[in-house]
Amino acid sequence: MYKRAVFGFLLGAGLCACGGGGGSAPAVNTFVPTAPPATAAPTPTYPASVSGSITAGATAQTTQFSGVGSGYTGAIGIPANSTSGSIAMTFSATAPGSAPVVSSIKRIPQTIGVTLTPIVYISFTPSVTITLPATPSFAFALPPGFAFANSSVLTYVGFYDPTSSAGWVNLIGPSVLSGTYNFASGPVLMTFKAGVTYLFSWYSTLAVLAPLPAPSPSPTPTAMPGTGAPLTGNLNGPAASNFGWGPPAVATALKFPVQSGFNGTGTTIAVLMDSNLYANDLAQFLSYFSITETNPVGVELMTGASSTPTSDLQEATLDVETIAGLAPGAKIVVYVMPALNLLSFNNALELVQQAGQATIISYSAAACESSASSGTSSVIASLSSSIAIIAAAGDSGSACFDGMNSMSQNLYLQGVGYPASDPNVIGVGGTETFSNTGPTTLTSTAVFNDTLLPSNAQEAGGGGVSSVFTIPSYQNGVSGKSSSQYRNVPDISMPADEAALYLNGGWHAVSGTSWSAPQFAAMLSEVYQYCNVTSLSNPVALPYTAFSRANYNSYIDVVSGNNGFPLVGDPSLSYTAGPGYDNASGIGVPLGMPFANALCPNRVPTSAAQMVSTASRAQQVRSEAYALDVTPRIQGLSDLGRRGASESTSIQLVISSAGSAANNEQSAIAALQAAGFAIGQTFSNHLVVNATGPSSAVESLFSTQMHNVSQAQSIVYMPTNQVTVPAALAPYVAGVVLDNVVTFSSHRR
Repeated sequence: MYKRAVFGFLLGAGLCACGGGGGSAPAVNTFVPTAPPATAAPTPTYPASVSGSITAGATAQTTQFSGVGSGYTGAIGIPANSTSGSIAMTFSATAPGSAPVVSSIKRIPQTIGVTLTPIVYISFTPSVTITLPATPSFAFALPPGFAFANSSVLTYVGFYDPTSSAGWVNLIGPSVLSGTYNFASGPVLMTFKAGVTYLFSWYSTLAVLAPLPAPSPSPTPTAMPGTGAPLTGNLNGPAASNFGWGPPAVATALKFPVQSGFNGTGTTIAVLMDSNLYANDLAQFLSYFSITETNPVGVELMTGASSTPTSDLQEATLDVETIAGLAPGAKIVVYVMPALNLLSFNNALELVQQAGQATIISYSAAACESSASSGTSSVIASLSSSIAIIAAAGDSGSACFDGMNSMSQNLYLQGVGYPASDPNVIGVGGTETFSNTGPTTLTSTAVFNDTLLPSNAQEAGGGGVSSVFTIPSYQNGVSGKSSSQYRNVPDISMPADEAALYLNGGWHAVSGTSWSAPQFAAMLSEVYQYCNVTSLSNPVALPYTAFSRANYNSYIDVVSGNNGFPLVGDPSLSYTAGPGYDNASGIGVPLGMPFANALCPNRVPTSAAQMVSTASRAQQVRSEAYALDVTPRIQGLSDLGRRGASESTSIQLVISSAGSAANNEQSAIAALQAAGFAIGQTFSNHLVVNATGPSSAVESLFSTQMHNVSQAQSIVYMPTNQVTVPAALAPYVAGVVLDNVVTFSSHRR
C-alpha cells in the first residue's frame, strides 16, 4: 500500500478548490455555460489577457480567471505543502513574449501525432524559488453558449520551461469532451526558479468553437429537481493512512447524480457476498466523509450462512461502504451467502427476486466460464428484464479465477470472468487511478493494470471474449469489439485503484474491479431516481443505449493501456484500449448526469421500444433422459474418495420456464420426493428447487458417483463423472447443481 502526497485539485462540473489528506478548502465561484438567449443580443467582448496572483504554502490555494480571448474561463490550483511564496499569473489568449506557440508536443511514450490548437496560455512567475509536491490542477470552461464543433476533440495541458531545451512537453491529459475540462493534480514534483516565467497551455486537437443549438422545448413539464444534499466531505482517507479515494471525490469527478440532488432515494440495491460486516465500520466510514445515510443497511442471512463476518469481510465492507457512500439515499440489503458456490448464488438471486424490492444487484466475485451452467444462466435471464445484475469483470486481465490450491492461493486460466460474461449481466472493468508514484486521476483514460510493491503481485482489469455465450444483440454494430460472434467483456469500466476503506477499526486502501462494480450500482440507482422510476426495462442494455446517443458525451473513453496479466497464461492474448469500445475497458467510464440525460432527456424515460434490446436464452424441452456434465472444472481439488452413502447431500434443480413453471416445479418436486429427497427452499417464481438426501439417492437418481474432495483446506463434494437427468425430470429441468465446491472468488487486496 502507498502513502499519498497531500495535494490540491479541481473536480466536477463546478470549479472547486480541494485540499488533500482529507481536508477541503472553501469552494470558489462556479461557472456554468448557458444557452444563448432566444433573441439576438450584442456579442460580448473579452480582454486579451487577465492577470492575478496566488500564494503557495501549507494549504491548497486556487485562483480563478474570468473570460479571456473568446470568453474562456479557468482556474488554477496550487497543492498543499508547497514552498511558501507568491506567484504572478497571467491568463491570455496568445503566447506571451518570445515563447513558442504550441504546434507539436512531446508526450511519453510518443509525440501526439495530430495538429494541435492552443486555446489559452498561463504564465507563471514565482517571486522566490518554489517547489510544488505535485503538478498544479487546472479547470477550464468554454464560453457561454458555445461548444467544440467536433465530438472527437481531446484537450491537454502542456508545460514550457524557458531554461530547458525540451520545448513544450505534455503535462496532463487528455480530458474528455464536456462543458468544463478538469485536470487534477498529478504526482510529479515541480520546482520553479525565482523570477523565471514558465508557461502552461490548454491546447486541443481539432478545436473549433460553434454556437450551441437552441434547446428543444420539453415535451412535458419537467419533474422537480433532486433535493438530496451533494457530497462535500473529505476527498480521501486520512493523511496518516494509506491513500484512498473517498465517495465525494468519485461523485464529483464522475458527475454522479448525487451531486445534483439525486442520491438514490426510492431505490434498493442488493449486495451478494458470503460475509456479514461490522455496522461500526460503516458508521465510522460515513462519519469521516460527512455522509448521512437515510436507510439502515438490511441483512438477509441465507440458510447456512454465518452472522459472524468471514474471510470475505473486506469484500462485503467495501461493497456496502462504496454504495452507501455514493448513494446515501438508496436502501441496501446484504444477502449473506453460506459460500461462494453456484447453489448459493442461484438461491441469492431467487431471494432478491422473491423479496420484490431490489432492482439492482451488485456482485463482486467471479469464476471461469467453466463454472457457468445453463441453470444459472436461466436464473439470471429470469431476473434480467427488470433487475440490473452488475458483476466485477475480475482482476486478472484476460485470465479468470479457476479455484484454489491447498494453500488457499488463487489459480487462473486464460479466459473471461463469469458471471460478468453472461449476456444478461453488466460486466464492469476498471481504470488505473493510482500508480506506484502516487495518485493519478479519477477521470483516468488508462486501463487498470497494476504491479504492486513490495509483493510484486499484479492486478489487471478483466476483459476478453466469451467461449460460452454468443454475442448479445446490444453488442451488434458496436465497433472495436474483438468478436462479432461471442459475448465481449467488459461492458463498461469504473475507477479501480485505490478505494478508501474503513475495516476492523482502521483505514486501508484497496483496489480491484470489486470496487468498480458497486460504484456503478450506486450510479445506476441515482440514474433511476433521476428518471423517476425504480427500474428501466432491459437494464443490461442501458450502457449501450446511452452510448448510442453520442451527442450526450456520456462516457470517458479509455484509450491507453492493456489488461495483460503475464503472471498467468499467455500475455500476448491480452487486450489493448483504444477509441470507442475495446475488450480491455468496454465502452468506457460512464459520467453520471450525462448518462442519466441520455436515457431520460429532461427526466422523461425513453420508451422501452427505443432501448437497445437485451439478450434472451431459449430453453430446450426434453422428453427423454439426457446426459449432462455438471462436474466442476476447476483446479486445486484433491479427490478424497467416494462419499459415504448415508452422508446428507444438498442438490438444486433449476426449473424450465418453458410452459408453466409452476406445473414444472410440482412435477420435479414429486420426482425428487419419490427418489427419497426432502424438499427444502423453493421460490415464488417456481424456478429453483432445493432438496436434501443421502449421497446414495443422488447417485441413484442421476446415475453418477459422488466424491468428497479437498479444496483450500475444506472438504466439499461433487460428482466425478457426467450425470444423467432421468426421464422423470427431463421435461421440467433446465439445469442441476450437485456440488458445493467454492466456485467464485472475490477480488481484493
